[in-house]
Amino acid sequence: MIKIGISGERKAVRILSAILWPSFILAGIASMVFFSSFDPEELAYMATFPIELTATEGYTLGFVLFWLLGIANISGAFFLIRVLDVEFKQ
Repeated sequence: MIKIGISGERKAVRILSAILWPSFILAGIASMVFFSSFDPEELAYMATFPIELTATEGYTLGFVLFWLLGIANISGAFFLIRVLDVEFKQ
């Protein structure tokens, strides 16, 4: 009998791509919305600790932070889906 399925490595790649791609899109949208209201250079000036950021560095830092937040959110959703799936199968 031939088993047809996804190998462990391919499954991991599919899960990672299902987490990273939507979080990338989320970070892009969140950056556009956030930075349409706030200037990164003004935020750096108002910071309570000494920091010097150019606009490009501020946009990049904001995008990376939004991306990490999106990864955390989507990973949490994947975890909850797997936990609930295991509970319902039992």
